[in-house]
Amino acid sequence: MAGLPVPMCIHLLPVDPLLHVFSFVDFRSLARCAQVCRRFRHLAEHETLWKSHCRLYWLLEQLPAGQTWSGLFQDTYRDLGRYIAVYAPLKQTWLDLEEFLKKHCPSLMATLKGGATEQMLHAVEEKIGRILPEDLRCSLRIHNGQMLKGTGLMGSVAISYHHRSECLLDVETAMQGYSQQRTLIDSLPLTFCTRTGLTQYIALSDVGGRTRGHVFYHSPNQTDSEICDAFLMGHHFSEWFMEYVRNVVGRKYPLIGEEIFRYMETGNVAQTGPISVSVSTAFLPEFSFIHPPHYSFSYRIRMTMDPTASPDDSCQLARRCWYVIDERDYKQKVEGQGVVDVQIYRHPSSSKRGKTNIRGNGNLNFKPRLLMYVIIARRCSSGTKIEM
Repeated sequence: MAGLPVPMCIHLLPVDPLLHVFSFVDFRSLARCAQVCRRFRHLAEHETLWKSHCRLYWLLEQLPAGQTWSGLFQDTYRDLGRYIAVYAPLKQTWLDLEEFLKKHCPSLMATLKGGATEQMLHAVEEKIGRILPEDLRCSLRIHNGQMLKGTGLMGSVAISYHHRSECLLDVETAMQGYSQQRTLIDSLPLTFCTRTGLTQYIALSDVGGRTRGHVFYHSPNQTDSEICDAFLMGHHFSEWFMEYVRNVVGRKYPLIGEEIFRYMETGNVAQTGPISVSVSTAFLPEFSFIHPPHYSFSYRIRMTMDPTASPDDSCQLARRCWYVIDERDYKQKVEGQGVVDVQIYRHPSSSKRGKTNIRGNGNLNFKPRLLMYVIIARRCSSGTKIEM
């Protein structure tokens, strides 16, 4: 009837408001919208919408010649669609790591392998009779581990009598180490140190007190060989890998030369004049046990000088004295000469000589001219099963 208002329907909206509404729709719902009517189909195929989805799900910024954004999304989905829930965060993590390695560790970057194919992953799964976790599979599609030579991608720890560096294994090498031993049943190695044999594993089933996806170091049980002990490093691959990369690119792990060292800064810094002393720690699973409880850590003590300090303040560590106290208040005194495992940072100096004392939980005696750091390691026993 004349004069009556026309009912408002969404399909009567102008193009711009409808495109704005469609921009909040996920790719599956957008495909369903295209089946509603001819107008919706035309709008749902708009290139700006699929460009946004390519960026969101696949981190794609460049459109190949002769390709459309909707076609690029479909092609990528056919290849990587099973990983769409985990691909973007893992891909971004790898991109962040690649950028860091290109800038700071080019020789380590050169050891990374290209991505594995679906055929390779299926062949490995058939060989071991287990399905790999989706996030691990996705990471392998991006980079299939690294070559077993030189420095390990997954970090190093060095003390006077021991040096470990863990490589990230490719899936074919990992398959060779797949274990059906009683204490490591259904465990696939993720990392390997060629010097020490230290390995991190991922559980492929809920067995032995572990949950599928758990990443762990195996801990030999000294009291009962039937018990499977483990140091849990991550509840799933994504958590384990992404946390490690955040620490690397965030410079929470020190970089010496082109080698990443897994010493975590504790935030404990002592300051005396222009000299700072900081402490970082690293867990040593290769020297640790759960039964009986015996956990080992390495301590890295680093001394630095304010770059704006006067040349008259430059110095060299002459002698050290530390008191290491565990949770049971057991005190151990560590002392000796200053220059141990030295990495020297030269600083302008003068002919003036003298001595500077830094006191806290111990003391340091300095003489002018050079600045360096010391690495100290010790062992302690405490607690029960732990998560690192």
